[in-house]
Amino acid sequence: MLLLRLGAGVSTYPELIGAALSANVPVGLFNTAIDALEEETKPALFAVLTAVMILVGGLLGVLYVRRMYCPTRGVGWGALLQALQIGGGAWLFTMLIISPLAGADIGGAALPEANLYLIAGLGLFALYSLALAGMTALLRRAISPVVPAPPETREGRRRLLRGAAAGASLVAVGATGLLVRRFAFPDRPTAETLLALESPARDRAREIAAAARAAAGVSPEPAFALAAPRLPDEITASDRHYVISKNFRDPVVSQEGWKITVGGLVAAPLSVMYADLRALPTVTLLRTMECISNRVGGNLIGTGQWTGVPLRLLLERAGVRPDAYKVKFAGTDGYSTALPLAAALDLNTILAYQLNGEPLPPRHGYPARLIIPSRYGMKNPKWITEITATAEDYQGFWEQQDWTDVSLVETTSRIDAPRRAATAGMPVAVAGLAYAGDRGIRRVEISTDSGGTWAEAALQPALGPYTWVYWAFSWTPPAPGGYTLVCRATDGNGNVQIATRRAPIPDGATGLHRVSVTAI
Repeated sequence: MLLLRLGAGVSTYPELIGAALSANVPVGLFNTAIDALEEETKPALFAVLTAVMILVGGLLGVLYVRRMYCPTRGVGWGALLQALQIGGGAWLFTMLIISPLAGADIGGAALPEANLYLIAGLGLFALYSLALAGMTALLRRAISPVVPAPPETREGRRRLLRGAAAGASLVAVGATGLLVRRFAFPDRPTAETLLALESPARDRAREIAAAARAAAGVSPEPAFALAAPRLPDEITASDRHYVISKNFRDPVVSQEGWKITVGGLVAAPLSVMYADLRALPTVTLLRTMECISNRVGGNLIGTGQWTGVPLRLLLERAGVRPDAYKVKFAGTDGYSTALPLAAALDLNTILAYQLNGEPLPPRHGYPARLIIPSRYGMKNPKWITEITATAEDYQGFWEQQDWTDVSLVETTSRIDAPRRAATAGMPVAVAGLAYAGDRGIRRVEISTDSGGTWAEAALQPALGPYTWVYWAFSWTPPAPGGYTLVCRATDGNGNVQIATRRAPIPDGATGLHRVSVTAI
C-alpha cells in the first residue's frame, strides 16, 4: 500500500489514523511532541502506527495458526477459507469502522482516490490471508515429526516456536516501522549538517541576501566574520526552510483547474485562476516566519523572499463590505484560519506564489499561500482555495484547539555559537539571531555568568523590516571551567524580551535561551 501511496497517491491507514489523531490530540501532548521531535513528529507517529498495525496483524496470525495447526493433518481449502474470513473481516472492519473514524468515510468515499483506496485495501488483506494459510502450511511441514514425539518433546518445540516467533515479530515490527518511516518521510538533515550542505537553492538564497544588502547600502559587519560559519544563512534556502502542518500527507495541487474564490460579505464575488493571479501587480518582501510551536532556542524559524499579490487588491476588487469583521482562509487540506479585516487589508499581507524567486515548493503551499508579517506560521495558511469575508469571529483549525487567535510573535533571541566548548584565555565569538516581527530589534545583550551581568552585543543591520537580525559578541573565557551563556533582546519599542519561561501553548514560547559552555 505504501508503494501505491508513493506512486498513485493512495492514502495509507497509518496516515489516515495519524491525521485523525493529530486533529484531536490534546494540545499539551501535541506541544510536547513538537518540542521534542520538531519536524520528526509526523514521521515518528507514522512509524509507530505502522508498527502497531503489523503487531495487530501478527497477533491475529498467531491466533489463526494456533487454531489451524495440527501435526497430524495438512492445511487444506478449509484452512484457506478461514484465513480469507479473517482477512475479509479485518478489511470490512477497516472500511466500515476505521475509515469513518479517520475521516475518510465508509470505504474511503471521502478520499479523492476512493476507488483505488478500496481496491488496494482489499488486495492488501487478501495477501494477508494467503500469507496466514501459507505460513501455517510451512510450519506444519517444518516442525511436524514423521513419528509422533513424546509429549514433553512436543511441548518444548512449542515453547521454542513461541519464543522464536515472538522475538522475530518484535524485530520485524521495529525494523519495518523504521524502514517505512525512512521510505515515506525522507530524512531531514540536522541543523549542524545543514550549515555545511550546499545546493542550488542555497546559492540562490545567498544571491538574494547579497542583493538585499547592496540595495540597502549595508556591508556585513567585521565582527561577524568568525561567527559566520556557525550562523544560519540570512535568507533560508527553500529546501531547508522549516515545515510544520497538520497533515500526515500534504496535498499536491496542480495549477490546472486550481482557483481561489473570494466571497462572503463582498459586493462581487471573484474567482481567480493561477494565471490571473500571476498577471496582477506583485509585491516582494523579505520576511522571517516562525512556528508558534517553536521552543526557546528552537529551529522552527526561517527567512525567505516571498513574492505575490497584495490580498487587499483582491478584497477591494470583490468589494469587501464594511460590516465584515474577519477574513477567513481555507485550503485544499481542510485547514482554516482567519484574520481581522484590518490585518487582511494591510499592504504587506500577500497571497504568495513564489519563494526565493521560484514557484512555491509543494510543501510550502503551491500554488499560493498567505504571507502576513509579524504573526506565527499558523496564520499563514497554505494551498489556499477560499477567501471569505465574514461578520463572525471565526476560529480556525488550531484556534479551536485553544491556540491563540491573535498569534503575534513574541520577541525571541537564540545563541548559535559557541556550541559546547571554548578555550580559556582565547577570544571566542558568541553569536546568534534575534527576531521581533515588525517591531524590529533595538538591542541584544549577552551574559556569560548565567544572567548575573550583561554586556551589549554588536548587531548586523537587518535585511528588511520583517526579518531576523544577527548579533555577535567577542568573549574571552578567563579560566577553565563551566559557563552558562544567556542572551536577551530588546525590540524596537523598547520592550525587553520576556524572561519567564512559558511553553508555546497557547501564545508562543517565552524565556531566555541558555547554553552551557566548557572552557578548557
